[in-house]
Amino acid sequence: MLGGGVSVQEYLDAWKKYAVFTGRATRNEFWMFLLVDAVVAFLMAGIGVMHNLPWLSNVYGLAVFIPTLAVMARRLQDADFSRWCLLLLIAPIIGWIILAVFLCFPSASDTQYQNTAV
Repeated sequence: MLGGGVSVQEYLDAWKKYAVFTGRATRNEFWMFLLVDAVVAFLMAGIGVMHNLPWLSNVYGLAVFIPTLAVMARRLQDADFSRWCLLLLIAPIIGWIILAVFLCFPSASDTQYQNTAV
């Protein structure tokens, strides 16, 4: 358990839904995934530089490409935006900023996705 009551389980849950573009991802699940992903990418780049393996970070980047898109799509859907907003990734800088703002929105109270399990 990390500070703020966020667990690594949320990161693992995102990996379990490797290519699931439907459903919802909470803000905690999304940001934990990005945080751990950034740390691992930084470590891979460092290891690649130290051991003269420049391709190592590229391989990791390819491995997390689909899961990152999937968790972003689920997060957008949770914030009540269309998954098509992922196309903002095509527009450098401005599109990325708009998408980052959308990803920060709180969860919508849409009953279609409410978890009814006790």
